[in-house]
Amino acid sequence: MTYLSATLRDSAHFELKQAYGRFVAVSLMLALVIHAVAWLFAPPRVPAPLVLDPHPAGPIVVVPDWIEIPPAPQIARPSPTDNEAFDEIVDDLPMPPLAPIRRDVFAPPALPTPTDNGQPAVDFVRHPEVLPTILHSVKPEYPSLARMAEAEGKIIVEASIGVDGRVLDVRIAQSDAIRSLEMAAMAAVRQWLFSPGKQGGEPVPVKVHIPIEFALR
Repeated sequence: MTYLSATLRDSAHFELKQAYGRFVAVSLMLALVIHAVAWLFAPPRVPAPLVLDPHPAGPIVVVPDWIEIPPAPQIARPSPTDNEAFDEIVDDLPMPPLAPIRRDVFAPPALPTPTDNGQPAVDFVRHPEVLPTILHSVKPEYPSLARMAEAEGKIIVEASIGVDGRVLDVRIAQSDAIRSLEMAAMAAVRQWLFSPGKQGGEPVPVKVHIPIEFALR
């Protein structure tokens, strides 16, 4: 037994186990010294300047909370000389005989003439006493391809508003944008809801202009 204990004490494993504590203490001291030297001689940290993203908010679609009545079309008036020439031509023309007017009082009333989109023609009031107001608006979506192409533009959408305040039809009155942005603007305006315009206290159909801007900022 004594021989076995002496043999174990003389082995390398026993010597390493005895020196393990000293190795750990020396390693910790060296690590502390290295960190202290690095902290003392390290250069001061200079923060990098803040650079703002040129497009922080992404695409922006500007939708107003107001509308405007489209201007009346400009009609060129004939000059007085043209009127005089027209009167002379009319005076020289023979007057055709007037055909008798026959009216069937029992005939049904004539149907309104349909428009190009198949809807009955509507007589819109150009300047009503009370303008329509926006009750519900839908923001147009910025098409992904137009955003990738960095396409921007301003669009004026003409909306035809019925007596119930709903949008009957839309068209592009003025635009400097590409077609996909125009389609997005019209698709959104079709979902808008208005309080109808009024004339003499009664709701009337009205056409209004709605400006919409697509911009990347």
